[in-house]
Amino acid sequence: MGSIVLDKQENIEGVCTYELHEMDLGGTTGKWPYLKMLNPSIGVWHMECVDKTCKTVKDAIRWRNQSELDPEIIT
Repeated sequence: MGSIVLDKQENIEGVCTYELHEMDLGGTTGKWPYLKMLNPSIGVWHMECVDKTCKTVKDAIRWRNQSELDPEIIT
C-alpha cells in the first residue's frame, strides 16, 4: 500500500513500539496519518487512523487517548 514513516518511538529496550505513517488509501480522502502500535501483551501490531493534525507519535497518542498525559505501561 505504500506509506511514509513520519515519526518513530522506541521503548526503554530500544524496541520500536510506535510509528506514525502517512498513507493514501485512494478515493477522494487523500493522505491521512496512521498510528502503528505494538501490543506487548500478545506481540501483534495494530494500525489506527488518527487526526490529520497529528505530525508526531506523541501527537497521535495524545489525540487517540484524548489526553495530554503520556500513557503508562501497565502490563
